Amino acid sequence: MSGMKYTGMALAVTLSAALIFSACGKKEKDEQPVETDSVVEFSMDDSTEAIPAEVIPEIDPNESYAAQVQAELGDVEIPTTDITTKTAAVSVPALSQTMSTPDGNVQIKVPGTWTDLKGQIDATGALEGYTIQTGSMSEALFLTYTSEAKSDAENSPITSIDDYSGWLVQYVSSVNSALQNARVVSKSDVRLTQSTMDGKKTVLEGTSNGQDVVFFVYAVEGATSYHQFCCWAPAGLRNAAEATFDAVVNTFTVF
Repeated sequence: MSGMKYTGMALAVTLSAALIFSACGKKEKDEQPVETDSVVEFSMDDSTEAIPAEVIPEIDPNESYAAQVQAELGDVEIPTTDITTKTAAVSVPALSQTMSTPDGNVQIKVPGTWTDLKGQIDATGALEGYTIQTGSMSEALFLTYTSEAKSDAENSPITSIDDYSGWLVQYVSSVNSALQNARVVSKSDVRLTQSTMDGKKTVLEGTSNGQDVVFFVYAVEGATSYHQFCCWAPAGLRNAAEATFDAVVNTFTVF
């Protein structure tokens, strides 16, 4: 399998290389509740004086709580505050430049801050089979692309996009991968905007060299080839990274 033979080495090399720049990827561990065998009970002893009936306000069950409190306070005004919870939208940078495979048959649009990272992620040549290697060192975002003919992939045997996606995810989750404690956090079907090709997207989380990592695997089916995008970033950047990777992969075009 022409494309897959590079995947094992690529994952090991690229993850460790990328994480050098991932200082903000640590997740804080959830605090554990403190366990105790003691139970504190509250009781009213005989010395507790009863509240005189005349000072207990009459409460109309049909009134709102605020109205009841207002009635008790008399002329004291209760300030009210409207609280609105908003989730900030993830901003995707403009995809202002084009990255292509050496033969020009495949193109993607990427942010202007991204550069060609061939030879920078890995100087040993282990990523030679990945014809696009791009991202931003300073932003700790990395993307690699490769493809293989279905006739090669079927020798594995792989006969569907489900098989192809499953194989990629299985490797990323294997004990031989640089991504340790890997766990799949989501799977989804995708249809790419530009090419209208169908595929599978899998999001994994794990650790590498003590860093928390989020890994995105896009397996895409063309007429005669399977295509893969492997993207990763520090786990702390997941939302922004995922939005950016989705946008880039959606521009995937085959000529």
